[in-house]
Amino acid sequence: MKPGTLVQPSIGKVYLTPVDSDIAEDTENWIEWEFKQFGIVLEQNNWVTIFTESGIGYCFLDEVKIIYDV
Repeated sequence: MKPGTLVQPSIGKVYLTPVDSDIAEDTENWIEWEFKQFGIVLEQNNWVTIFTESGIGYCFLDEVKIIYDV
């Protein structure tokens, strides 16, 4: 996936791991990304970095469905 790709969760709800490692240790701080919300891919490695209205976080590739590929 290229940066700028528009995506949604491929399942009902995805919890994004926060980019800040200090916050990521506590799962209560993880970002809830609902099925009807869109996100924009910022980066892809072994995971995907997603920008959502709730914040920026990481998730696995299989948790993402492409809506519009740039």
